[in-house]
Amino acid sequence: AGLAFSPADPRLAPLVEAASSHSMTLIAGAPVRLASGIHIGAFIISPDRTVGLYTKHRLGAFTASASCDGVVPPAEATVFQPGTLNPLVRVGGDTAAVAVCADIGQPSHPRQAAERGARTYLASMFVIPSEFEQETARLETYAVQHSMAVVFANYGGPSGGLRSAGRSAIWSGTGDLLVRLEPVGAGVAVAVETPAGWRGRTIMLGGA
Repeated sequence: AGLAFSPADPRLAPLVEAASSHSMTLIAGAPVRLASGIHIGAFIISPDRTVGLYTKHRLGAFTASASCDGVVPPAEATVFQPGTLNPLVRVGGDTAAVAVCADIGQPSHPRQAAERGARTYLASMFVIPSEFEQETARLETYAVQHSMAVVFANYGGPSGGLRSAGRSAIWSGTGDLLVRLEPVGAGVAVAVETPAGWRGRTIMLGGA
């Protein structure tokens, strides 16, 4: 509760400046306090300095198999409330939708995004090694089913005593794997759609 952001939190100012200066749309996760309680939020920061907010719909829990040290964090529902905020993201002439982790476990979530006009599905997740194949197969399936490019952002190292599988990736709307990062380390996965097709590259930035 002490770390929760407000919807117009001044701590977002450096990201607002970065989005404006570089003409980029940034999505940054943080706990956020609303009238309905504390939520897992994703702030959507646009180049025009506007800030939108997505709140995680489906709360999750970790298992002992994910732990590095035998300590399992409490279930998210002990701290957070499920949310309902679900704005679309305008990027250039295209539209994207946001998902946070366990949200992708509901097939209706990407389906509704596609029905609302999203061409890209942006999934920010923390996936442990034992669940990596299952979760990425699900994302690949969504890409094919809904003809959406799917972006999977996963942490590149342990966090809070939990193991992460890393390997952030991007799939095309036909389910082709365009680019994937390494299991460990900080980096950026980049995919660009051109008239000649998709191009992908990775940029590793150093340690996790």
